[in-house]
Amino acid sequence: MKKSILSLCLLIVLATVTNAAPRFGIIGEQEHGVGLFLTDDMYNAQLTYGTRTSDYTQDPTDNSQDESISKITVAANYKIALDSVTSLTAGVGYTMLSGYSFVNPVLRSSAEIDTGSVIKVNMGFERALSSNIVLTTQASVYTSTSIEYKTTGVPDATASSFFTDGRVGVAYLF
Repeated sequence: MKKSILSLCLLIVLATVTNAAPRFGIIGEQEHGVGLFLTDDMYNAQLTYGTRTSDYTQDPTDNSQDESISKITVAANYKIALDSVTSLTAGVGYTMLSGYSFVNPVLRSSAEIDTGSVIKVNMGFERALSSNIVLTTQASVYTSTSIEYKTTGVPDATASSFFTDGRVGVAYLF
């Protein structure tokens, strides 16, 4: 049953992409970094990479107090045209986390992430500023975060939130 549903979803995606005339480009988005952008009249998708580093240590030989997180994000949105250059977007995003994260910000101690993921349900707008430049805005309606650490004795972290994340991005289309 699962294979037939996945096959049907793949068929729908391939049919949509084949019949569409998508445009490719690059995007820079706040909190997600830079990457590839794909847009069409009905959807947009992006793959971005970003990293964040915080160094609070006073001892240069002690790396346990640093925070260094890398993110790879895949997101896809369905678009509803509001006028000829503006669309309302709704979709999902998935982020994979790796690196070192603060486990106790007060003590400024960090631990290595074994597996980390963030799933977001997004709403936003897309506006064509010119034929090659697109402005995107996204707000996370719902976010679910799950982090498991390699360090023993450090509890795993899970969290969910509503309306806590907003981003702005600019894409250049080729």
